[in-house]
Amino acid sequence: MPIANQYDRLPMIDITRGFAVMGIALMNIIAFSMPESAYVNPNAWGGESMADRVAWLASFVLVDSKMRGLFSLLFGASMILLMDRTEMAGGNGVKRNLIRCLWLLIFGLVHYLLLWWGDILCLYAVVGPIAMLIAGRQPMQLVKIAFLAFALHFGILGLKMLDIHLALGAAQAESASAHAIAAGQRLLEGIGQPGASGIMEEIAVYRGDWAGMIAHKASNIWGWGITGLLYMSLDTLGFMLLGMAMLKGGFLSGKWSQEQYIGTARH
Repeated sequence: MPIANQYDRLPMIDITRGFAVMGIALMNIIAFSMPESAYVNPNAWGGESMADRVAWLASFVLVDSKMRGLFSLLFGASMILLMDRTEMAGGNGVKRNLIRCLWLLIFGLVHYLLLWWGDILCLYAVVGPIAMLIAGRQPMQLVKIAFLAFALHFGILGLKMLDIHLALGAAQAESASAHAIAAGQRLLEGIGQPGASGIMEEIAVYRGDWAGMIAHKASNIWGWGITGLLYMSLDTLGFMLLGMAMLKGGFLSGKWSQEQYIGTARH
């Protein structure tokens, strides 16, 4: 029986989605008010005091990416619900989800260009159709594919961290070439070295006129999109598939026994 036929709405999904959105907003306050690199490096902008560093660390450990992951999980579940409800009404569930993703892409691009760089709608618009291709599998198969996506995601991040470590090591060596030193300096600036030219340029852009800000972001749109896909698409896909599996398996729809939920929480 389609899940949407059993529940008009699933209140717990709505409540949890609201919780995730508030958590995302909490983290985004940093990126709203400071240069982009302050999101990953508190020293990049005004994070010298112990209170600032503790606040950043607490947010980074307890909130950062956790709420985005939770929201992505619920987005995956909502794709199944939308598909079921559409098909129960005689429509094409896959087509409706694809149209939804198209609108997400449009709104995401407008949001990026006119308002703020930290958009996630475009990412969902690209990853969502990929998740739909896999959505018909059994819950355990979805879980396995999700964990494969997570493994690939962490592999990419691990290679990036290794590359940074090797580049900084080469730049700091006694026999470092001018090229290695310059590459190391670019890396430090990229991760938010205080006073970096990139930070000062970003501040100048956002304190300038709106047209200049839009032109700046338009010139960076391909790099922004490719970077987002490289470092965020696989974990987003994994969470979407987990959400689908958890809904189809009864976890999100409240079908499990109390003992099963308690056992899951303990693990």
